[in-house]
Amino acid sequence: MRLEFLGAAREVGRSCVRVTTGELEVLLDAGIKFAGKNTAFPEPEPLHADAVVVSHCHLDHSGFLPKFFSSNNRKTPYMCTPPSEPLIEFLLQDTIKITESRKQKPYFGARDLRNLPRFCHPMAYRRPYVFFEGTELELLDAGHVLGSAQALIRPKGKDKPLLYSGDIKLVQSKMHLGADIPSDEIGTLLVESTYALREHPDRPTLERQFCADVHNALADGYSVLVPSFAVGRAQELLMILHDNNVRAQVYLDGMAQSATELAMEYSSYMRDARSFREAVKMVHFVSEEKRRRIGENSPCIIVATAGMLEGGPILSYVKRLSKTGKLKIFLTGFQVPGTNGRKLVETGVLRIDGKPFKVNAEVRMYDFSAHAGRDELFDYVEQINPEKVFCMHGEAESCFTFAEQLKQRGFDAVAPEPGSVHEV
Repeated sequence: MRLEFLGAAREVGRSCVRVTTGELEVLLDAGIKFAGKNTAFPEPEPLHADAVVVSHCHLDHSGFLPKFFSSNNRKTPYMCTPPSEPLIEFLLQDTIKITESRKQKPYFGARDLRNLPRFCHPMAYRRPYVFFEGTELELLDAGHVLGSAQALIRPKGKDKPLLYSGDIKLVQSKMHLGADIPSDEIGTLLVESTYALREHPDRPTLERQFCADVHNALADGYSVLVPSFAVGRAQELLMILHDNNVRAQVYLDGMAQSATELAMEYSSYMRDARSFREAVKMVHFVSEEKRRRIGENSPCIIVATAGMLEGGPILSYVKRLSKTGKLKIFLTGFQVPGTNGRKLVETGVLRIDGKPFKVNAEVRMYDFSAHAGRDELFDYVEQINPEKVFCMHGEAESCFTFAEQLKQRGFDAVAPEPGSVHEV
């Protein structure tokens, strides 16, 4: 089996590995690092393959798909779980809107996006698919976001299976069970390294603390603004608030509304669909017209996009409610350096409509990561016990340190260089 890491190994946001086994060539993920005119693509661009396996909807795993298919005359299929298909299209549509709003040319067009459903072959968990030459693909729950999957490849012949983790979470959350561990004897493991150097706080404790802080803020007359990623995080927050009996006016705004409606259609991919439906019933979906009146007269909770305050309705809430002096902002996701969210944490200032805006609000951070932390990653590798480990999809320090620490535990581990080729 031959592995080629196409700029994916040591850069968060560029996930793409070419796997060749016999006559079959498969791409594991087709991600980009989305940054407008500075968007980074896999190198070299993988425009030919027999199939693409997309682990989940996030752009750092799916964002290259339109360019791949618009540039390739072959009818190359891509495989993902049923929820991932509409979520991928949903996020890709948003990239067009974002680039156009910045007066930049999108790297693909609406016509390319319309072509995607023709090439998609949805696969349920634990339902193997056999390729033309006998290699078998099976998707396993990754516990990360709705429909996220690990890819298990069983080559035809005597080679042991390969397991690609995608993004994983072993500890169960409100929305999902932990990642599914295969029973196969794994020869090669490709594992994410995003948080290989740090732990996440205990989830139930964090949820209780978050809800207590929300409750106290409301009791003191403050509205709580929660910037959120549209897919995954927003739905998780609604369930956390509901299951911890936070009884207040909860508003949901921006792309999170459409993502929540999509999630309702795939409730079988959730840990507790009934609880999710009950949580959504308690929430008010916000129209643009109503947005201007929310939060000024009575304290409430507003969950809105975007999670890093780079756009979306969240900025209009910050600008308006900051003036009241009765606002708290609770960040629940990692704020990438250089983003508006990171600037808010570090300086208390945001850029709104191209101008600096001093935010008059207390800002708190909560680590509700959907990725495995350090101990989870070690536990994952030890449970699988592969013959060879490739530590990828993380910053350079995370990948290299994780590989070295795995070696100390007796594993044959490596952090592959971008563009490198390995025979396994």
